[in-house]
Amino acid sequence: MLRKLLVAMPALALAFTATTQDSAFAEGGAREIRVTSNNMTSAQLLEQSRTTPLVISFGAEWCGPCHLLTRDINNYLATTDPDPFIYHYIDVDAENGAELSRAFNAPPRVVPHVVVVCGGQIQGRAQGYGPPTGLAIEDALATPACSSITPR
Repeated sequence: MLRKLLVAMPALALAFTATTQDSAFAEGGAREIRVTSNNMTSAQLLEQSRTTPLVISFGAEWCGPCHLLTRDINNYLATTDPDPFIYHYIDVDAENGAELSRAFNAPPRVVPHVVVVCGGQIQGRAQGYGPPTGLAIEDALATPACSSITPR
C-alpha cells in the first residue's frame, strides 16, 4: 500500500530547496491537504489517535526534504479513499512547535522527523526523507494498535 509510494522517494532529496518545492506547488504540483497542527496540544493529538491512526511530521519551512515528504504523503492521501491515517504537520519553528516536538521525543532540529501514533501510543518513528522513512511509516501502520483502528 504505502510502500509503493514511499519507497519511490528519491535519494537526492537534499538537492532540492524549499524554494523549488514552493514553486512546484504553485505550478500545479500536489494538492496541499496537510493539517498544520501547531495549535493542538499533545493531549489532543493523543486523544485523536485513539480513533484514527496519525502520521505526525515535524518539519520547518526552510527544510527542503520536509517539503518533499509532505508532498509525497499528500499525493498518497489524494489517491486513497478512505484516508488510512490523518496527517499532521508540525512546524518546529512556529509557536508551540518545539513544545510539541519535545512531547513526542522528536528533537526540534532533526527534521524531517515522523512519528506514527495509534491508540494513544507511539508505534513508530523515522528521521529524514527517503525509502527508510516510508517503510517505517508502513511498518508502524501495520502494528496491531494501528491496524485495529478504523480509518476515518
